[in-house]
Amino acid sequence: MLSTVGSILQVTPWDILYTLRDQSHAEIIDDTASFFMRVSRRLEEKNELYGVCGPVLGDQGRFANLLCNLVVRTDNADWDNTTRCVANFKVGPGQVVRNSNWSYRHTNGTSIQGFPVYCSVGEVLETPDDCGVG
Repeated sequence: MLSTVGSILQVTPWDILYTLRDQSHAEIIDDTASFFMRVSRRLEEKNELYGVCGPVLGDQGRFANLLCNLVVRTDNADWDNTTRCVANFKVGPGQVVRNSNWSYRHTNGTSIQGFPVYCSVGEVLETPDDCGVG
C-alpha cells in the first residue's frame, strides 16, 4: 500500500518541474522521467494521513540524496488501501512542514526548508520490493 513504511513507490511526473534553486532563482524544467522512493514515514495531521515521505532511491540525477514528499490530491485516495494514485510531490533536502493557513492539498499547504526544491504532480505506483532499486 502507498502509506506503508518500507514500500517502494514509482513517481512519474505528469507536468513540468517547478524548481527553486535558492530564494531568488526559480526555473521550470521539462522532465517527466520516473523516479523511485522508499516510504520512511507517514505525514499526518490530527490523525489524518495527508502524505508520505522518504528518500529518493538509486542514482536519480537531479533528485540524488534528496527526500520525496508525496501529498494527497483532491482524489482523496485511501493510501492505506491502494497501490496507485495521483499526488502532488515536493522533492528537497528535508521533510515538508505544514502551513495550517492552507489546505495540505494546496501548493502553499506545505513547504521545505532548504534548496533545491522540485515540485509537480504525478502518478504514484507501488512497485514490487525486488524491482531493482534501493
